[in-house]
Amino acid sequence: MSSTRILVLSVLTLALPAAAPAFADAESDLRARWTGATVITKVPVFSECTDHFTDNAVPSGGLPRGAGLRFGAGEIATVDKIDVTWTRIDVSIGFLEPYRVTWTDGPYTLYDQRRCRVQLKLELPRDVRKDPAKAGAAIGALLGAFSNPAEARRAPSFNARRVEAYPANWEKTRAEYETWHATRVNAKVQERMATLLREAQDTIDRARDDEAYQRCFGKGAHSRSYQSFGSCESVLDTYFVSSGSCENQRGFDDGQRLAWTVGMVRALSACFVPAGPQAQ
Repeated sequence: MSSTRILVLSVLTLALPAAAPAFADAESDLRARWTGATVITKVPVFSECTDHFTDNAVPSGGLPRGAGLRFGAGEIATVDKIDVTWTRIDVSIGFLEPYRVTWTDGPYTLYDQRRCRVQLKLELPRDVRKDPAKAGAAIGALLGAFSNPAEARRAPSFNARRVEAYPANWEKTRAEYETWHATRVNAKVQERMATLLREAQDTIDRARDDEAYQRCFGKGAHSRSYQSFGSCESVLDTYFVSSGSCENQRGFDDGQRLAWTVGMVRALSACFVPAGPQAQ
């Protein structure tokens, strides 16, 4: 092999790996720079203020769009996570200042101070997503970075929003509401259980002694003996539907219904709500 060819191969061997990390390390570079950073939003964003991050679609060069409450620019937040996908860069942030949400249930107006979360889904071309400088600039167009929350609060771009306080005597009102709510829920649960027990007795009363009925009854009961049920809210609105077949369909359906009813009553028995101030 000539010395010239050896020299060319050596140059290629050294040069090629040097270009690849610029793309491969884009995500790690963004995470190192932004994860945990204190930021102030430069544009309005949307949040439902739940335990989940609210999606905010951000078209290239556009403004965030999402569901929930609209928060103007100037919110202080912490960057929780950065993800680079095939088509986007997702930036998850959580506001430092809670927000007081309000809703009604029956005669009561209720309040809760909640943390609001946002996931900015930046739709960006590949050359931007894979370039740390360009990707960082795209994020920086939406979020201004600061050393810490104290520095951010001194910034002119901070909107100075403060969470609304709970109304006077809120603890007393909340305790009254919890008792009222528990009474209503427990009444619904008790009524549903009573209805199911009456239906179970009807199934037993119409049971037959013939062999085919009894055999299919057992098969039907066994097919539903391991059924699981959902949340208490869903159980209250769940009704029996037969599935499967046997030579004596009535026996099969009755067996399924009785096993399903037993499971429903067991599930509902765990849905009673403690009444009084200790209920959460």
